[in-house]
Amino acid sequence: MSETNEIDRLPVEILLKILSNLDNDDIQRCKFICNRWNRIIMNNRIYLARMPVKSRIFISNDGELLIQLQKFAENTVYTSEIARFDTQLFRQLELRSLEISSIDDTIDDKTYDTLFNCLLESIQKYRQRQNVRTVKLVSIRITERTQSYFLSLLQSLAYTDFRIENCRFTKEVFAYILKQLSAVVTHVEWISCSTDTDPNCADQLITHLANVTKLELCQRHNNSFVVKADHISPEVVCTFLEAWINARNAPFFTFFIQQCSDNWKLIFLNECDRRKLPQCYYEFASRKNKLSHVKVRFINRSNSCEMCPIFDVPARSAGQLICYSRYFRDF
Repeated sequence: MSETNEIDRLPVEILLKILSNLDNDDIQRCKFICNRWNRIIMNNRIYLARMPVKSRIFISNDGELLIQLQKFAENTVYTSEIARFDTQLFRQLELRSLEISSIDDTIDDKTYDTLFNCLLESIQKYRQRQNVRTVKLVSIRITERTQSYFLSLLQSLAYTDFRIENCRFTKEVFAYILKQLSAVVTHVEWISCSTDTDPNCADQLITHLANVTKLELCQRHNNSFVVKADHISPEVVCTFLEAWINARNAPFFTFFIQQCSDNWKLIFLNECDRRKLPQCYYEFASRKNKLSHVKVRFINRSNSCEMCPIFDVPARSAGQLICYSRYFRDF
């Protein structure tokens, strides 16, 4: 008796156990072994590896709500209106990334119901919760009328990478986002976002990230933060720096701050002196790791400030004759 026939005689449970260890390409090849294998794979597709795709939902120039599906590392794009989209496609696909962009409060309730019912059905029915790694919101206006839709969507996903740009949130959604940053999200990009009650909520965000760093929550998740804001108060920046230089497992971060005038810079330096945060050429040495420091760079032509950590080069000190790895200092 051939080896193939012996495998064919195995119970379905054993075959599924074998197939669960294969990637999507191998699964596709296994479908052609015989009709029994093809039938088992098709009946249990959502429990096996599937083709990874990224999805983008947006409003077209004609005002239609569209969904795009694209394979990773390929230019082929499938586009459909949300109202006509066949959710059974997600039976064969693994949704790795979800982006929602350019959706505001002008969309009626019926369209919102159609959109989020489609997403929630796809996530729950076709076991996509654990697959979605990245959630990106771009140019979204969330109001009290629409916040329940977005909260339901975010709560239904187990994402670890959260990216938001030019969005406006309600107080409740912003509070939920901060909670997620402490719990499961390992990377966050926050670019020019606000809330209904605070046009510049970056201060609250940085204060929260300082607490995450201070409580060593980054040790579990290896977090990283990217924040770009029009304004962050110098006192809040010092609070984060103080937490970072005292943390044993300090996270990677990049801050881009606009509107950093000479007065902002003066307040920042005075606050550093008051908190006894020593610096040399705007390099703040870690107190827990001799090879780590934070580099702060002021750009006069744009009145902006950039800062990020360097983990393998010690900070400069007063009177130092040797400049370690100066190429790292001008990022």
